[in-house]
Amino acid sequence: MTDGMVGPELSAADQAAFGTLESADLAPRVLETRRTSAHTDGPTAIVDRALGCAQEQPARLARDLPVHADDAASVRDRQSAVALADWRVDWPTFWERDRCADFLVEPIITRGRSHSLNARAEVGKSLLLQEVAFACATGRAVLHRPAGEALTVVYLDMEMTEDDLEDRADSFGYGPGDDLSRLHYVLLPNIPPLDTREGGRVLTAYVADVGAELVVIDTTARVLDGEENDADTLRDFHRHSGQPLKSAGVTWVRADHLGKDASRGARGTSAKNDDVDVVWQVTKANGGISLRAVKRRVRWVPETVNLAVVTDPHTRHQPSEALWPDGTLDAAAKLDKAGVPLEAGRPRARDMLETAGLSVGTDALRAGLRWRRQRDQEPGS
Repeated sequence: MTDGMVGPELSAADQAAFGTLESADLAPRVLETRRTSAHTDGPTAIVDRALGCAQEQPARLARDLPVHADDAASVRDRQSAVALADWRVDWPTFWERDRCADFLVEPIITRGRSHSLNARAEVGKSLLLQEVAFACATGRAVLHRPAGEALTVVYLDMEMTEDDLEDRADSFGYGPGDDLSRLHYVLLPNIPPLDTREGGRVLTAYVADVGAELVVIDTTARVLDGEENDADTLRDFHRHSGQPLKSAGVTWVRADHLGKDASRGARGTSAKNDDVDVVWQVTKANGGISLRAVKRRVRWVPETVNLAVVTDPHTRHQPSEALWPDGTLDAAAKLDKAGVPLEAGRPRARDMLETAGLSVGTDALRAGLRWRRQRDQEPGS
């Protein structure tokens, strides 16, 4: 008998029959069945007996197959069956749950779900995510989330330095006297890519160790090994990192770069929208940013969220009913300089701007005209 084997090596006939099976993990079972069976059994019967009732009654596989100390495949099957049973729906509990709106950070981050914030560079997606992380970890109010119990947060920052982080924390109003023990801010970590099995295990193990309730990944492109434009890369990320976090009830958000054509969403493959529950597209606006939900798997997430960026006394994002598009105030100033009447339409305004040697984009011109009329109607104007 060969060391490490539970029976004689497979005969040529056994190998021929065994070759029709998909998984070589069944080899130890075939060998053990050959050892304990009558010699009159043919190779096909040996394989059938090794499988037992698995093909006709899969649920009995882990219970009925014999387990041997060195039969790793059999042990693994039992463990898998037990693990799978853990995810069964408990119907009485299922119907009792109150599935009303459940935000971790209202109105943009839902509890236990996966999210993507995509924007062009310098729009402010990291600023928003960092404020959320600091506030949640210290129990401060943020957006519509009131002050209260602090959450444990893991923030993977793949871009900033310690100096950058100090400036950012100071702008939010945090310093040495604040308790940031629940903010596990991981700066420029040297970890395996999160679209690999190793990287996913490192991340999920760390999240479990610290008991994180919120995970932020900033940014996606810097934690991947595969090509960002390859759908398989995002599927691997989902399999190894995203899905395990979500299955554990951990809320997570990743920052994605927006491509040159904003109408096509995040840079790279459309699979970036497939593996998350909510996709926010972030654009600049005068006085803040605007978030538009280009994907909402959760019905209570609003379609648009406008956030004014306030800097006094500290930087914070403040929900706003409406924000003017980026460039509105500049356009209004040029319209005033060119002497364009408030009642003028776009064609006349365009002609007068050109005569004055001034240039304004179409969207900014439309917004600037509206903004001036609204300004003129306000008391004291």
